[in-house]
Amino acid sequence: MQAWAAWRWFAVFGSLALGACVSVEVPPSNPQTHLEVARDLRRQEDVRGAIAQYRLALGSGLVGERRAQIEGELADCFRELGNDSEAREHYTRALRNARSPQRRAEYSLALAELGFAEGNLGSASYYLTEAERLSPTDPGLRDRLQFGLAALAYEKRALKTARSHLDRVRGLEGFRTASLSRSRAFHDFVYRSVVESTPPRIESPTAAVSWLPRRSWGARALGANHDRMEKIWRITVHHTAMLTWETTRAASIDALQRIQRNHQVTNGWADIGYHFLIDRAGRIWEGRQLNVQGAHAGNSEVNRGNIGIALLGNFDAQKPSTEQLQSLRGLLVRFCGEYGVPANNIIGHQRIASTVGKTTDCPGDQLRVILPTLIRDVRTALSKQAPSTASPVQLAGTATSLAGPVGPH
Repeated sequence: MQAWAAWRWFAVFGSLALGACVSVEVPPSNPQTHLEVARDLRRQEDVRGAIAQYRLALGSGLVGERRAQIEGELADCFRELGNDSEAREHYTRALRNARSPQRRAEYSLALAELGFAEGNLGSASYYLTEAERLSPTDPGLRDRLQFGLAALAYEKRALKTARSHLDRVRGLEGFRTASLSRSRAFHDFVYRSVVESTPPRIESPTAAVSWLPRRSWGARALGANHDRMEKIWRITVHHTAMLTWETTRAASIDALQRIQRNHQVTNGWADIGYHFLIDRAGRIWEGRQLNVQGAHAGNSEVNRGNIGIALLGNFDAQKPSTEQLQSLRGLLVRFCGEYGVPANNIIGHQRIASTVGKTTDCPGDQLRVILPTLIRDVRTALSKQAPSTASPVQLAGTATSLAGPVGPH
């Protein structure tokens, strides 16, 4: 007892002697701070770090709608990591705490999708019924509900009912990640119903195309570990595999910066891998300069003389916008004419990656089915006109010629 008392007094006087640099009080946890840190970590793709912060936020004794929101975001993180059991637990807690019909519908749909992933049709049916009863108004939630109802009908062999649900969706947003059925036949059924039933309409672009330069999106400097571009003879088309419906400049700038950070910091590349990126509004953004070999096709051999063009979006889960297709067509016509690239040398990433023993779903099913039409359209355009040498249209005074500067960046 005396030893403990002595130690207690030593701690008190020791802390006083050390001054303000020693604190004997632990400030209370601030759930909002932890929530903001968690969301920031998710934007940086540090999912495990975000999970730790969400748990700290939940440790503050929150209840009701606010707790439901945090439980739901934490469940999303576990689902992203493939930990369905933890995801189910937190979605269930979120549903228990939520009061808003839209939130309750969202968590019910998530639990239904987990039911499908586990082959538990009883659970999937129960939560789909709950979500349908709540009548979600958000377009994305309505699409998810229709996909779920279609999957349930398909499992019961009610194909006409399944197709009627698919007729009500806007696109394939969230379909593949939702894991609505383990059946490949159902996936094929969905793609035939939603993708192939609406053939793409590709408008002719204006005679001249333009691009927004690197400085317009705050690109980081090019690293030293790069090679100069060789004679251009091929073009590879990609998607970024990042689901987005955003059309604002700010959203596109944020996406480009995240892609570049991932390519430079995570992959250790000299720069963003693609030479051009096209957002859903049809804006063309300069990525890696054309005088620098890209990092997009599979390895340095197939990157040589190869222009990489990526469309923002995940075309396994959504359709490219009409504006994106117009801009892509314009770029392809321009580059094929300017550099003498045959239309047959326009290729999707999946096809070129397979030549070096790599597998990928890029550029996504819904862009892949459009590529033959695009290539045929480019071939027709080239046969009707000489290579364009016209000055490009300026975008808000900041666009640059597609021929581009050839000096170092």
